[in-house]
Amino acid sequence: MNIQLDLLKDAERRRIGIADPRAVMRIAAMAVLALIVAVAVIIISTGISRRSEFNRLDAAWANGKKEFTNLKNTEAELKKANGLVAELNVWSEARIDWFAPLMNLADLVPPSIQLKSLKIKSSVYFKEKKEAEEVAPSLMRRTRCTLDGTTKGEMGDEEVVLFLDDIRDSEEMGSLLTSVKLDRLQREASGDKNTAVRAFTVEAVFAERILR
Repeated sequence: MNIQLDLLKDAERRRIGIADPRAVMRIAAMAVLALIVAVAVIIISTGISRRSEFNRLDAAWANGKKEFTNLKNTEAELKKANGLVAELNVWSEARIDWFAPLMNLADLVPPSIQLKSLKIKSSVYFKEKKEAEEVAPSLMRRTRCTLDGTTKGEMGDEEVVLFLDDIRDSEEMGSLLTSVKLDRLQREASGDKNTAVRAFTVEAVFAERILR
């Protein structure tokens, strides 16, 4: 003989058979809340990551902009320096290196001639353009050299003329000149009545050179 005993109460039997709506609502609310929290965490994490990336890119842009500014400043300084170097080169080319011409002049002076003084005068002026020219006015350097000396002997006049010819034909001095002329040649008093002394002045004009 089998005997079955039902020990469950009616209230317990109802809970087993039918889910409690309040419990279901609590579970659903907790699930939704968990989902919201998870989504919020993902959004915040993504936002932080994006913000970090933005900050990195912004810093890279700031550094790149700074480097670009430094590069532009360096380029401007380099351009200024190149302009200064070009200006100095022009001034250097416009300057006459006097050592070789003066040594050449000393070699050209004959024994019968004695140089008393040598004066070099340079001036700077603007060479205005002509109406038909489109070139801007140029800053020019003009150089003149004045030689004063004396010569002795009856052939003194010829010696001075030959001296001028030697200057014109010389490789070092003559190549720099545009003209050489005798400004003065006159007899001077001498302690020796038998010796003719003549004083002379020679003016040499050098080719003009462009400064700018």
